[in-house]
Parts: sequence; structure tokens; C-alpha cells
Amino acid sequence: RQRAQMRCPTGQYSDRGGMANCEDCRVGGYQDQQGMSGCKPSLPGTHVPSVRATHLTNCSAGSYSDQQAQPSCEECSVGQYQDLPGTSACKPSLPGTHARGIREKLPTDCPAGSYSDQPGQASCTDCPSTTFQDQAGQTGCKPAQIGFCVASVRSAEQTPCENGTFTDQPGQSRCRVCGTG
Repeated sequence: RQRAQMRCPTGQYSDRGGMANCEDCRVGGYQDQQGMSGCKPSLPGTHVPSVRATHLTNCSAGSYSDQQAQPSCEECSVGQYQDLPGTSACKPSLPGTHARGIREKLPTDCPAGSYSDQPGQASCTDCPSTTFQDQAGQTGCKPAQIGFCVASVRSAEQTPCENGTFTDQPGQSRCRVCGTG
């Protein structure tokens, strides 16, 4: 009578044949089929964090893996984000937004009074005095209009000149007193 050959279970392999020689797949590799002679490496966008694994694990949103056979995923760095799981790269924050921390899932709009004019920014830039920004998520600031002034940085609004004062040019930090005539 012939003895049935045993096959290695999932998560293990044997490159020498027979169940007595089964070895566990190492971190970064997995095997989802029985009786195989090797393990499969994790693919970009995935990782295999444990030994004897039988499946891949997608990188979570806010992280990525750009190589094969990875035991873990890398966190998106400051200025970057990733809103989807299972990816091989992070995205730079768009102009008008920022990604302040690591492992960001979505960028955040710059608040009113600030802006971001470049991709990949970790923070927003305050509008300087003489300018303002009344909307969130913008790529620049607006100069104070004639008849208005902006005296402070990070302003979300311009201030109208009081009675008896004026500005005759845009982008002024203060209103001038009217002359007598």
C-alpha cells in the first residue's frame, strides 16, 4: 500500500518536499495555497506583518508601501496624505491646503486669514498686514480695497475707514486722516 504524501498547509512551504520539512513563511511573505515550494512576497500597497501568514494586508489610509516583501507600511510624512488604503505612494497636499501631521488621511483647508500657494505644505502661511483672506482653502491673500485697511496679520476681513479717514490706494495697513479744506 502506498502512503499519501502530505502537503504543507497555507502559511508554510517546503522546498524539499514532504510535510516533515515545512517551514513558516517569514514576515513580508505569505502563502495562500497548500503544498507550495515557497512563499509569495507582499506587493506594493500591502504588507505581511506576521510569520505563517496566509494573506496580504492592505496598507491603511495615511500610509503606503512602495516595495515588495514588506513587514509594515510607511507613514505618510508631513505635507503628504493618502485617503485610500492599499497604495504605493502618498499624495502631496494641494495648494490651499496643508497636511500638518504624519499619517494624514486627508489634507486640511487653510483657514481664512491664511493661504498655501505650493503643494506639499505642512502648514499655511499667514496673510501679512495690508492683506486679508475671507475664505478657507485659498492660494493667496487679497489686498485691502480703497476705503479699507488691514492692520494685523492673519486677518480674515478688511476694516472700513472710519468717518474722517480714508485710503486712496489698495493694500493699506491704516487709514489716513482727511485734511481740512
